Amino acid sequence: MEGIMKGMSIRFWGVRGSVASPGSATHRVGGNTSTVEVRCGGTRFVLDAGTGMRALGNSWLAEGDTDATLLLSHLHWDHIQGLPFFTPLYLPSTRLRIISAEPEADAARAALAAQMRPPTFPIDWEQLPSTLKFETLDLDAGRLMGEVLVRGLRLAHPGGDVTAYRLDYAGRSVVYATDVARSSTTACSTSHGAPTC
Repeated sequence: MEGIMKGMSIRFWGVRGSVASPGSATHRVGGNTSTVEVRCGGTRFVLDAGTGMRALGNSWLAEGDTDATLLLSHLHWDHIQGLPFFTPLYLPSTRLRIISAEPEADAARAALAAQMRPPTFPIDWEQLPSTLKFETLDLDAGRLMGEVLVRGLRLAHPGGDVTAYRLDYAGRSVVYATDVARSSTTACSTSHGAPTC
């Protein structure tokens, strides 16, 4: 699904929560977990790194070198599990800025590296040839990235807070607010013993 606004385009590569669910029951909205691509002119952003990252990465290969910013809302599995399958990670020409808000900024690198470590994954994070830069977003000040103003707001989510993002560009704005709950103490619900957050 894609929407275009005056110099800004939005494409949903994954919209599911908790677990990828491909199949006929989800074909209208897709079965991949949270991955949203936002383009502001020539500047590329990805909001979360769910299983939709695989298809997104494959589409970017046809465009040449990857230079993009990944904005992480939080570090739950369904929001990071697609990054190891993002093909541009394995190319020396790729530059990826990975941004998260405090207090998760220090934890982001550790969480992403932990999911790419033997015996659970064959390629270690430290072996990646791409250029990966971890940065923190100051929620009070935001950050100007080229012509795009990126701002964030902490919201309540089970198991810890989540960051919502707002991108302002050329008189247009898009807000990404996911996994919001009434209070940070709300527990995940369970269905047949599996958590749904």
